[in-house]
Amino acid sequence: MKNERILVVEDELEIIEFYQDYLENSGYRVRILDRGDEAVDLVQQDPMDLILLNLCYQDYQESMYAEN
Repeated sequence: MKNERILVVEDELEIIEFYQDYLENSGYRVRILDRGDEAVDLVQQDPMDLILLNLCYQDYQESMYAEN
């Protein structure tokens, strides 16, 4: 079992299900969030090994992610 943790920040259910199924079946621990501000808060408290971030959805604010 892999210990790598992956955060998926996505708001479309089909994409969430795809990533979650694929990554968990590959042995990764997956955390799903649908809001960018929650992702920033989480990563500041509990860093992840990889973040898959949808840059084209509603609450994306480039400066918020770039600064953090």
